[in-house]
Amino acid sequence: MSDTRTVVYVAATIEAAESGASALESVADGLAVEPATTVEEVGYAAEMTDCVVFAETPTTAEGAAILDVIDAAAGTPLILFCERSFDPAMAHSTDGVDAYVRSDTPDAVAHLADEVAWLCSPGTETGVSVGEDDRHRRAAAHLGSAYERLTRRVAELATERDRFETAAGHLAGVADGLREERDWLGDECDQLREERDRFERAVSIVPQPVCLYTVESAGTATVRTVNDAFTATFGVDPDTARGAAVPDVVDAAGVEVDDERFRAALDPADAERNWVTGERPAAGPTVAPAGGGEASDGTTSADAIAGGEGGQSTLDGRYDGTDGVRAITVTVVPPATAGEGPGADTGLVACRDVTERRRAEEELAARSRRLESIAELVESDLQEPLNVARGYLEVAEETGDREHFAEIDDAHDALAETTAHLTRLVGRDAVVVERDRIDLHDLAREAWGGADTGDASLDLGPNARFEGQRDRLLAMVEELLSTASGAASTGDGADGADTGAAPVVAVGATDDGFYVAGRSAGDGGVGTATADMRSDRVERVAATHGWHVGVSESEEGAAVAFRGVVIEEVV
Repeated sequence: MSDTRTVVYVAATIEAAESGASALESVADGLAVEPATTVEEVGYAAEMTDCVVFAETPTTAEGAAILDVIDAAAGTPLILFCERSFDPAMAHSTDGVDAYVRSDTPDAVAHLADEVAWLCSPGTETGVSVGEDDRHRRAAAHLGSAYERLTRRVAELATERDRFETAAGHLAGVADGLREERDWLGDECDQLREERDRFERAVSIVPQPVCLYTVESAGTATVRTVNDAFTATFGVDPDTARGAAVPDVVDAAGVEVDDERFRAALDPADAERNWVTGERPAAGPTVAPAGGGEASDGTTSADAIAGGEGGQSTLDGRYDGTDGVRAITVTVVPPATAGEGPGADTGLVACRDVTERRRAEEELAARSRRLESIAELVESDLQEPLNVARGYLEVAEETGDREHFAEIDDAHDALAETTAHLTRLVGRDAVVVERDRIDLHDLAREAWGGADTGDASLDLGPNARFEGQRDRLLAMVEELLSTASGAASTGDGADGADTGAAPVVAVGATDDGFYVAGRSAGDGGVGTATADMRSDRVERVAATHGWHVGVSESEEGAAVAFRGVVIEEVV
């Protein structure tokens, strides 16, 4: 028979359990101490051990498992080895705790060894002398029970294995499908990359400045690339532009365009579209024919790449080129309307220089206006003197009275004057080629300084900016201000007396032009005829700019208005 007693030393960590077991063995002969950290380990060894030592304070998180350890010990004597903070009376009153030893005293381990020896000694109330045969029987019974549990667990694991194998087979099939899907997506991506590259190559050779962009989030349009024409025209570096906001790049390019409308056109889904105009700019030399994407000069046009008119917006703009201010149209085709082919996720901003076309339109308008003026002169100023001359000539032939020839001479003089007017009108330049940027208020103030306005005052209405030949407009406005000041200053009161009120000359902008008006500050009428406001110079300057001119007169004064002016901004 062996006198060795087996003890299980339970602690929260393996380090603490091993250290405590080693210390207990070193102070007592005949003890075999095994460390344990889990309830399962205690339950396994309980039937083969003589004593269990629980080395944690129950009131701590580590000692909270004491009741589970007591249950697992299944009647094996248990010693609570803890700090004084746990009340000894409470320890002794706890069912399943057979002894209590403080762990925070100098000889705590020696006292623990004595308590183990006493508790396991035969003849004590709880002590039991476990012989070798009994120990072996207990171990055999425990092993038999453990074997049964292990057999059940093996069966459970076999079932789990079968389920895992079934799931693995299913997952293998899913993986095969995903690989096929991945390969298909890879092929699609390769094809889309090729189409994107072809699309970008097509854009790169467009002779018009083009910017491609994507909408990263609502209201945020980011440059994807700009073509060579964009770089050459505006001096924008492609690497710097890539990834930047489109409005910032356009602004850096020096392009002036309505910012609010431009931002709304870039991402229509994020903005109100009620401002969009339906009229497209007139076709230029690179507009694609109806049957294909090639322009008439053999190049690919931006309109052809854009894929049609659906949803696109066209805005007027301008920029300062090397040869002066250039007029352009900015066409925006947002990603939502780009179709489903290559570039479907890409928006397009195309700029077209329409300076020459605009000048041609203005020249045509000026010529048309000049022809209208000639037709009016022929119908009114030529026809009437001819009729007068013809009538007096018939009377002279019938009566032989030579005094009628004087009337014929007067009619001929009127014809000569009208003919000279026609000659001047026809001989002038048809259109203003070189244009300046005009601020109406600045022009009026400068002209006021050179005009003969007497005691009249200048009243500035709405301001506007537009293009025109500054020298000609300045001379014309000076003449109009002088005439309007005279028209207003000659006003008489209702009784025919001079009112003495200072006249007022008004200059302001309209939606499609501007006006110059003279009015009296009193209640009188106007003494200057409207013909004085519509002089040869006024007619000529309006015609060379392609504008329409009209004059009106009322009791308050006379006014001349110019229409057909391309107003850039009304302020």
